[in-house]
Amino acid sequence: MRLDVLDRVARLTIDRPEKRNAMSAEMWRTLLRHVKSIGEASGISAVVLTGAGGASRQAAT
Repeated sequence: MRLDVLDRVARLTIDRPEKRNAMSAEMWRTLLRHVKSIGEASGISAVVLTGAGGASRQAAT
């Protein structure tokens, strides 16, 4: 997972295109850490969550 910040916008990129960007337990923990750090940062006004490779599949149970 990558975190980039540009012009007050944080972009979180799920980077597992070989797995269609499916989220593992470790990736969920990483996502939560990034969201916490974004919340503590000043000057960020938006967050974009995206997936690498053009395909993703997420499901919640």
